[in-house]
Amino acid sequence: MKLYPNALQPLTLSAFFLFVALKAFAGPQPVFSVTTLDFGEVFVNESRTLTMQVTNTGDAAYIITDVSATPAVFAENIQFAIVEPGDTLAIQVFFSPLTLGPATGTLTVLSTIGTSTISLLGIGVEPTTFDFSPDTLAVTLPSGSLDTTALTFTNTGGSTLTFELDFQPESGLGLPVFWESFESTPLDFTVTPEYLAEAVADPEAPQGNKVLKLTGGATIDYTGLLYDVTPTQYQYLGYWVKPVTTGGVSAVFRLWAPFGILLNCWYDGFTQHYNVNVIGNTTLVLPMALNEWHHVECKNIDYLLHTFDLYIDGQLVQDNFNWFIETVGITRLQLSNWDSTVSYFDAVSAFTSEGTEQLITFLPQSGAVSAQQAAQVDVVFNAEGLLPGDYTGKVLVTNNSQNQPYVEVPL
Repeated sequence: MKLYPNALQPLTLSAFFLFVALKAFAGPQPVFSVTTLDFGEVFVNESRTLTMQVTNTGDAAYIITDVSATPAVFAENIQFAIVEPGDTLAIQVFFSPLTLGPATGTLTVLSTIGTSTISLLGIGVEPTTFDFSPDTLAVTLPSGSLDTTALTFTNTGGSTLTFELDFQPESGLGLPVFWESFESTPLDFTVTPEYLAEAVADPEAPQGNKVLKLTGGATIDYTGLLYDVTPTQYQYLGYWVKPVTTGGVSAVFRLWAPFGILLNCWYDGFTQHYNVNVIGNTTLVLPMALNEWHHVECKNIDYLLHTFDLYIDGQLVQDNFNWFIETVGITRLQLSNWDSTVSYFDAVSAFTSEGTEQLITFLPQSGAVSAQQAAQVDVVFNAEGLLPGDYTGKVLVTNNSQNQPYVEVPL
C-alpha cells in the first residue's frame, strides 16, 4: 500500500506476517489386549501357554526395556522389544505349577514411557491318568446288521479326564460309489459296438454266480465297456480278472483322468504275463496263470502325492506307485481287449471315503471321567448296505491325561 502525504515524497509501508505451525506428537501409545491372563487348571509339573498382544497406536516407537513374570511358576518369552507405530507384538506367558492349588502373579512390562502390569492367575491340579480296554476291537456280523461292543476308559488320577473319539478307516471303505457284479442287466457300463458283453454263469465266480464274458476288441482308446463320471477321487479301485487267451492282448483295464490314461493294465497271452503301467512310471511285468481268477486292487490312492499301492491276489506288489501328474480325480473306468480276444471280469468296485461315518458310531463320542472312576463307551458297528468282506481301521482317542494323551485302538 502506498500513501502520498504530498506529491513530492511518497511513503511506502510494508506489513510482515509471521505464521507459526504447531504440531502435537502423541508419542508411543501401547494398548494391551488383556488386563488378566487366566490359565485355569493346569496339571502339576506340566505347562500351559497363553498369548497376549500389545499394539502401538501412537506415532513413535514403543520401546520395551524389560518384561518379567513373578512368581517363578510364571514365565515370559520376551525381555526387550521395539514396537513401531501401528505394529503389534505377541508376548507368550507360561504357567508351570509345582504344587496343588491356586497361584497368582504379575507380568510387568517396563518401557521408556513407564510401567504396565497384567494380572496372572492359575490353578495347579493333580494330573489325570488314562487306561483303556480292550486293546483291540473286532466283531463279525452279517451284512446289513448291527452289533455293539464296549470300550472302557479308566481314570486313576486326581482330576477329571476328558476324551473324544474318532474313527479312521483303513480298508474296506464304507459304501461303494460304484459296484458292478454282472449278475443282471442292464450293466452300469456302456458297451460300444465293437464288443459282445455277456453275463455268464461261472461256478468259481469271485462274487455271486455270474461274471462278464467280454469278446472282441481293437486297439482303440474309446471302445469296450466304459463307465464315465465327473472327476471323482476314489480311494480304492478293484476288480477280478480271468485271462483265457493264449495269443494277443486281453483283459485290458484302464483308469482315465482329465489328462488321459492314468493306469493301463493288460494281459499278454503270448508271454502269459500281466502288465501294469502308470503314466510317467515303469511298466510292471508280472506272471499270471491262465484260466484262473485274479484280484487286482489299487489301495490308498493319494491325489496329493499322486500314489497308490498295487495289490494282486491279496499281496502287495508295488507301494507308492507314482503317476507324477496332478489330477482332480478319475473320469472313466474302461474294460476292453485288443486283437479280438476273450476275457472275463467280475466284481468291479470303487470306493471313496463317503459312507465311512455310518460304519462306526460312538455313544458317547466325547465325555468325561471323574477322578478314580471308569466309564464305558458303546461302539456300534453298522453293516447296513456294506458288501461282504473285511473292514479295518483305528479308533482314535484324544484325552487330557498326562500318561497317554493320544491312543489308537486297532479295529
